[in-house]
Amino acid sequence: MIEVAHLDFSYGSHQVLHDVSFRIEAGQILSLLGPNGIGKSTLLELLVGSLKPGRGKVLLQGKEASALTPKQIAHQVAYVPQQLRAAFNFSVLEVVTMARTGRQGYFASPSKADREVAQQCLQTMGITHLADKGYSQISGGERQLCSLAGALAQDTKVIVLDEPTSHLDPARAHMLLKQLRELNQQLGKTIVLTTHDPNHAFYLGGSVLALARGRVAAFGPVAEVATEKCLASLYGCPFTLGRVAGCTVAVIAD
Repeated sequence: MIEVAHLDFSYGSHQVLHDVSFRIEAGQILSLLGPNGIGKSTLLELLVGSLKPGRGKVLLQGKEASALTPKQIAHQVAYVPQQLRAAFNFSVLEVVTMARTGRQGYFASPSKADREVAQQCLQTMGITHLADKGYSQISGGERQLCSLAGALAQDTKVIVLDEPTSHLDPARAHMLLKQLRELNQQLGKTIVLTTHDPNHAFYLGGSVLALARGRVAAFGPVAEVATEKCLASLYGCPFTLGRVAGCTVAVIAD
């Protein structure tokens, strides 16, 4: 369970988040929607304890995230940022393996079982051919898939992702979203992600949190929140909703 209560956050004198409150139960999917620069990524960093709120609190399983150690966080939440930067040119397999051993601490040595799990996660994401390549030598889209493989290897109940489909071509983006949906439906993983595309929220289902000017504009089931009126207000342009191949889709009405 993740609970956010009356959360404020500022960078210096610039307040980014204002009185944000919501709650999601274990095994749910939450998509954060909103335009650029309104605090979506900041909210994710608060969820995983990387930032401390100016006011309010974030609770992970009843404990304040900002009070947990990185190791304690790593046992509960796998975080996939927009861009993972490796200090050294580790191989893709090493990066994924380190994501798993992070549960034991930064200086833990990977076991044979850890490496086998990492290999399996690369296979799940369709990037086993990248295993021996240097992380700095692969494309941005391939790095996204590597990061998600690391999140799978971490084997937590919660996965938090910041714009996970950025840099991905349509086929890989669909594969990634499908993988997230299967992790939720088959393994009961709690998935929290930011996205600019409401169609991702329709595909994944679950709930939507719409952020506007750092405040909660709407929160609830995707079908109730991601309406034409709400999307138009959120992004400043008209939207039309329709059905294609049995799925709800949102298009900008020109």
